[in-house]
Amino acid sequence: MSAAWPSREQPLARNSAENLEKRYQQVKKWVKTTDMKNLTNRIFVDEAGFNINMKSPNARSVRGTPAIVETPTTRAIAHTIVGAITAQDVISVEIREPLKSKKVKVDGSRKRKKSVAKKMSKETVTGHYMKFICKTLDELDKVPEMRNFYIMDNTPIQTSENITKLIETRGYRAIHLPSYSPELYSIENF
Repeated sequence: MSAAWPSREQPLARNSAENLEKRYQQVKKWVKTTDMKNLTNRIFVDEAGFNINMKSPNARSVRGTPAIVETPTTRAIAHTIVGAITAQDVISVEIREPLKSKKVKVDGSRKRKKSVAKKMSKETVTGHYMKFICKTLDELDKVPEMRNFYIMDNTPIQTSENITKLIETRGYRAIHLPSYSPELYSIENF
């Protein structure tokens, strides 16, 4: 037997000259205009999703044959973990479970799913993310020296104007990293 690892392909855009230049210019700007040179004044926030159908990137096979991994085709419930860290501590971690359908009792004593006029989102939406941010900022407010940079990637849930306003009205500075910048984002390596 031999071990076979599927290649970890990166999007072409990640290391394009244009994106490398954007990252370089952004870091240069931060060095000139902020005191972000110091790791102690940064809070990194990110989210990650998972479900039971996720598979390991590693597989084994007999030498000369491809490594094939079979995964179940069930409809899995996705969960989201949202976390906030600093260079010294984990500030806040939360798991978001999707909403469950409500069941109502009807004639004949059978339970059926309640019909809902508006379909509820099972994903993490801006409202959930705002609650997490409020909880995290409440924790950070207890440590006055941490009132600085709240660093996020540039996903749609994190780039909402309401999110930025919430962070800045609490005395922090919202920083959105350029696309394809995990090396600038400590929580990606956590």
